[in-house]
Amino acid sequence: MGKIYGRTAADFAAEAIALALEDAGLEKSDVDGLLLNGNGNLDMDPRLQFSLGFEDLSMMNLMRAYESTVGSMVQYASLALEAGPAKYVVLVCADTPLKPTVGAGAAYAARGVWDGMNVLKAVYGEFGGNVRRSP
Repeated sequence: MGKIYGRTAADFAAEAIALALEDAGLEKSDVDGLLLNGNGNLDMDPRLQFSLGFEDLSMMNLMRAYESTVGSMVQYASLALEAGPAKYVVLVCADTPLKPTVGAGAAYAARGVWDGMNVLKAVYGEFGGNVRRSP
């Protein structure tokens, strides 16, 4: 997280992946799985794989499980590695909601559509399969 303006989520994703591959001693051609955390950003969609330079993937998924996306991504990647469809999986989340003249709370809130059932998010926060309900 940082206040870096003028770059897209795709820019940040590409930079993060390049640094991670360098750190792991891998090339892009070694990667055969890609999991993207879309996080509501329009730059983070399945077409991103091509601009990132991944063309021959055996597994690719855009995931959004609200507050449990990261855990879901790790589980999905672990299952793929164990079952064999992928040998090296990249998991990436990137976002660019901040603007120079808008506070972080307002920047994130502006991305929500608060009508219909979505208004419940404004009242109760994000919710999903990871919520435990009392009997």
